[in-house]
Amino acid sequence: MILLELKGYKLSLYTFIIVFPKGIDFSYTSFIRSLFPTVRIVSWAYLLINSCFCLNRYVYIRTVSKRALKKYLASLEKSALEEQVIDLYERFAPVKKYYDFVFNPKEEKLIQEAKSRIANEYFPVKRKRPKARRSVAQKYLKHFRTLGMAPYLVADLMLYNLEIAQTFSREKRVPEAFYKSMLNSFTEATQYLSQEALLSDFKGRILSVYEEVSIQGWPLKEGFNRAMDLLDLE
Repeated sequence: MILLELKGYKLSLYTFIIVFPKGIDFSYTSFIRSLFPTVRIVSWAYLLINSCFCLNRYVYIRTVSKRALKKYLASLEKSALEEQVIDLYERFAPVKKYYDFVFNPKEEKLIQEAKSRIANEYFPVKRKRPKARRSVAQKYLKHFRTLGMAPYLVADLMLYNLEIAQTFSREKRVPEAFYKSMLNSFTEATQYLSQEALLSDFKGRILSVYEEVSIQGWPLKEGFNRAMDLLDLE
């Protein structure tokens, strides 16, 4: 679900009512109406009176098409467009992160920070017990791909996540869920290598991970075999 924040309230881009809390800048209504002609705009006071519309302070508008958005942006003067971009940058954290990355990528530094966090999941420095959560690596990978980071670096992080997980499982007993999680990560990695034509760069590492699955006697071997079939190794 895509969420936008407007003066502390959230707009979900999937249904049909917009709610403006007290004190909102109502100049936004003309912008929203230009994108969503059929949308219904009500005030927060209206919701207090008609509480049936109040759904945990979430409010809704329908998804805008790219075509409609392009048409709207083309109608703006340059100064107005600049003001909206600045407003988005200041208002929404994901937009700020995107532009911060565009103008000052520091990709290698971001990858090293991600590797450090992933390693800490399996071999913690400050706590005694490892958490070994796949979700930590997945969060970084999703974020980096959204930013448009170089595919080579994303693939490197995918392989690193598998490699350090195998180092961990070589020394520790792990639950069944761990193997299912690593199969998902392995499948994602082979798909990504194939999609981005990066097999020649990572062939040795992906083969080492695959061989380690057999060495350690991991279950779900058929799943790993199917994932390897996605790659043209000849």
